[in-house]
Amino acid sequence: MFEEVRSSVAALETVARELDPGRFDGHDAAALLETFARGERVCAAAKSLLARRVEETKVWRESGHRSAAHWVAETTGETVGAAVRTLETARALDSLPATADAFRAGQLSEVQAAEITSAAGSAPQSEAALLEKAAETGVKGLRDRCRAVRAGAEQNDQDWARRLHA
Repeated sequence: MFEEVRSSVAALETVARELDPGRFDGHDAAALLETFARGERVCAAAKSLLARRVEETKVWRESGHRSAAHWVAETTGETVGAAVRTLETARALDSLPATADAFRAGQLSEVQAAEITSAAGSAPQSEAALLEKAAETGVKGLRDRCRAVRAGAEQNDQDWARRLHA
C-alpha cells in the first residue's frame, strides 16, 4: 500500500507542476476541479483515519510533541485547533458508520464530516438526515442544521452550557 500511495502522490505532484489552467476551456477546468476536489476529500478522510491511529498508538510521543494534535499540526502544516478537530472527527467516525463510509468515498469534505460527527454524536438518529443535508446544501446550510440538531439534543441549559464550554 505504501508504494501505491507514494506513486499516486508523485503522479499528482507531476500533474500540479505541469498544470497550465489556460489550456482548458471553462467546462473542462470545472470538471477537472471537481475531480481534484473529490481527491482532496478522499485524502482528508485517509489523513483523519491515520491521524487517529497515530493518536491511538502514541507514536507522536517519540518526537517529543505535547500531544497527538501537536504532532498532526506539525506534520500537516495546519493549526493545532484544526488538528484537534481532525482527531475528534476521526474518533466520532467509530460510532457513525454511514458518515465514515461517505467520508471515505469522497462524498464529504473534512468540514462536512466534522459538522456531522459533532451533531450526530449528540443525536445519532440524525445521521442519515444530516448526510442528506450535506448532499443537497452548502456548508452553511449543513452547519445551521447541525446546530439545530445539537440544540435539540440538549436536555437542559446545563447540557448546553457544558457543550459550549467544551
